[in-house]
Amino acid sequence: MVSFIKVITLYPIDTVREKTAEFKSSTMILSLILGCYLVAVSAGYYKVALSEYIVGWEGKISYVEVKNEKTAQGEVATTVIGVEKSGDKKEIVQYVMGAQQAASMKKDMPVRKPFFYSETLFDKEGASFSVVLSDFLFLIMGILIYLFALICGSSFITIIFSSVFMVRSKYAKNKK
Repeated sequence: MVSFIKVITLYPIDTVREKTAEFKSSTMILSLILGCYLVAVSAGYYKVALSEYIVGWEGKISYVEVKNEKTAQGEVATTVIGVEKSGDKKEIVQYVMGAQQAASMKKDMPVRKPFFYSETLFDKEGASFSVVLSDFLFLIMGILIYLFALICGSSFITIIFSSVFMVRSKYAKNKK
């Protein structure tokens, strides 16, 4: 299994290294395509998984609007909170929370979202161990999926490209 993973992982690099002398322009094009693929996968992973998750921020509540709603589980308060981030523009964020917690929200209360943490914390609220653990597992799974997409995709591109553009004809034409 380790040998298989090693072959799949190193196949694009080995192909470029071994075929450079024989197919100079094709290996340059393959290197360019693989570089673009690397950038595209990295940008996609950042946009989908990390863009909001990796950035921590602090601010304060500029206004609170509570709308009580009845559900099957009981009364739930949908709280619309205007958050003014430090140094940024105001942002309207909607939170769903219990009626007691919604009643405790007040103007100018500090709000923060720590680095690598998905939940917003109000006032002096501390980070929950279960959320920190789930965020850490989310990060690890995201990295594994990112590496899988990067390695398998680049190997697939290399296999297709090299089988089309880096093959010498078995039957060479005789020129007389």
